Amino acid sequence: MKSNGKKIKETKVHDEDMHRMRPLSWMFYYLFLPIIATTIFAALALQILGYNVLGTLESHLMEIDGSHTQSTYASSTTSELDALHIQMAQKQLTIESLHGQVSLLNQELSQSKLDVVSEMSKISSLQAKINQLQSNNASWSKQAAIYSNMSSQQAVAILMQLPTREQVFVVKAMSASDQASTLAAMPPKQAAILLQDGA
Repeated sequence: MKSNGKKIKETKVHDEDMHRMRPLSWMFYYLFLPIIATTIFAALALQILGYNVLGTLESHLMEIDGSHTQSTYASSTTSELDALHIQMAQKQLTIESLHGQVSLLNQELSQSKLDVVSEMSKISSLQAKINQLQSNNASWSKQAAIYSNMSSQQAVAILMQLPTREQVFVVKAMSASDQASTLAAMPPKQAAILLQDGA
């Protein structure tokens, strides 16, 4: 029975404590909590509508001692971040400029390679012509030696069968005295043509 009485007393004390606490909790749940929620929702709505709620709040917080240093630190960090963004943009422009220069240099290199190939083909063509001329000179010198061993009449009879151009080269390959005797044995008109063409 005593324990029952003790339990009843404890329950009464607990109920009294709860009654004392209830008015405070009632005030929190029915008064302060709705005010806080309404304030937050109103600030969000105004921010969405374009009002600078956060900026105003920040300026009011800067007036309070101690928050000014935090704001200064935040603004210096923001300015450093902006400076880094500017540097990064400048570096990006430099990189793009260098890529453009590399592209131009690659085009110039390709063009130079094409020019070198073209010049090499011209050189090989000229070399082939030189080789052909050297071969022809050897052939004309050989023919000139053969014609020099013949009489002028026989040499002219054979020379007249060759094209005019070859006649010029064969006569050129002869010695001066052989040239004179061969041209003297030729018809004057043909001798004049050969002399005019450089024999």
